[in-house]
Amino acid sequence: VILTALDMLWHAERAELLGGVGLPAIRGALAVFALMIAIIGGRIIPAFTIGGMRIAGRPVVIVPAPRLDFMATALVGVSLFAWATAFEGPIVAAVAATAAVANGWRMLRWQGWRSFRLPLVAVLHVGYSWLVIALALVALVALDRVPNAAATHALGSGAVGTMVLAVMSRAALGHTGRALVASPLTVLAYCLVVSGAILRVASAAMSWGALAMPSGISWSLGFAIFVAVYAPILLRARPDGRRG
Repeated sequence: VILTALDMLWHAERAELLGGVGLPAIRGALAVFALMIAIIGGRIIPAFTIGGMRIAGRPVVIVPAPRLDFMATALVGVSLFAWATAFEGPIVAAVAATAAVANGWRMLRWQGWRSFRLPLVAVLHVGYSWLVIALALVALVALDRVPNAAATHALGSGAVGTMVLAVMSRAALGHTGRALVASPLTVLAYCLVVSGAILRVASAAMSWGALAMPSGISWSLGFAIFVAVYAPILLRARPDGRRG
């Protein structure tokens, strides 16, 4: 409902029915996606890490920390609401920086560095790290140290793009009865999307316009590879003969 309302605001500005609502609508939509990453990622990333590492024969223990989870998620919502509504200044910067630290600590507790031989798990941690980076950039934006576009692309190209690809690729395998192993082409797709996001954020942060085109090509090619690899998986029957 919120995303639909924000989309209507964007089109209202394009249709010249309202003024000054388009950019806040974009930021607000990204804030909604970021909050979903904080909530849902906080549930699936530790669970998938425990399960993947157990299957790989290198089990890990991740102790739940509900208070940290609540605080980190709440800080994401508050700091990105301030960013979306164009609030700036030291207080906003402090809140966003605190959100970055809290979510960084939360992510470290999930022990993602242990999973880098399991790309299907590791990419989830990489995606969440983009949220931490974006929050740090929001803090710098509030202090007028970096352009707003840097935070926008860290959230969009980085956090949303990487997490969407990570969850789609894992869910497609799991829900079609296939082994939870990323193929070399899938790993290449991960690398291209993450590389594209890095180039796009660098282009915005450092005003290097020449990086915009390579970043777009890299990012788009990553999702094109996903389609090529996963379309047959999703269109064919499950290999175990079960429905679904």
